[in-house]
Amino acid sequence: LSRSPPSMSADDQHDLSQMQPCRLLVSGFSKRCSLPFCTPVVITHLIARYCIDKDIWDFMCTHPQIQINQDTNTLSTNSNIGWSYCHAFGTCRIQKNMTKRWRIQIKRSSWTVVGIIESHLCSRNLVGNFYDQHNNGYGLKGMDGRVFHSGNRPDWRDEPLCMLFSAGDDIEMTLNMNDGSLSYRINETSYPPSFFVDINQEFSLCCALCKDAELILLK
Repeated sequence: LSRSPPSMSADDQHDLSQMQPCRLLVSGFSKRCSLPFCTPVVITHLIARYCIDKDIWDFMCTHPQIQINQDTNTLSTNSNIGWSYCHAFGTCRIQKNMTKRWRIQIKRSSWTVVGIIESHLCSRNLVGNFYDQHNNGYGLKGMDGRVFHSGNRPDWRDEPLCMLFSAGDDIEMTLNMNDGSLSYRINETSYPPSFFVDINQEFSLCCALCKDAELILLK
């Protein structure tokens, strides 16, 4: 006797739609590697969920003057790098109908900028700042707590979004690609959305670091 598949709740359907890009990536990897078996759907599902939840630094795109500790997911620079920003990027690509929450802990330097950029622009050869008019990214600068987009001057807001970053701060950034909202939470304080981005684009985590900085990507 055939049995009809169980119906899924609205929440289950939403989770499935969010994981679809990662599920396709995992399945495609299995086929390209010519594995002698078909990856079980349950395993693909679990890996996809982990890929969405946990981001890591992309060492292929990150500027060579930024050191990456893959064991701890830590970025660091030394004093020789100077005051010009170098960029590091996450591997997750967030698309329409997906929601991603990143959590970063500042270890050193309040000058760090935390934000997002269109995924196709992720490159170790990125010219300029990721939030300038050419690169069109979105960022929160720890030096003054102001948000930046499409320029090297702060966004239109009269007041900073938050206090400057200090060692030990937890920076949580959420990108909701259902409504395009990008919002921040600093330690225990949540702030209203700083930006609304184009949900038809694809975005990745981007952090700008300069002289003597260190941070950990926790999620």
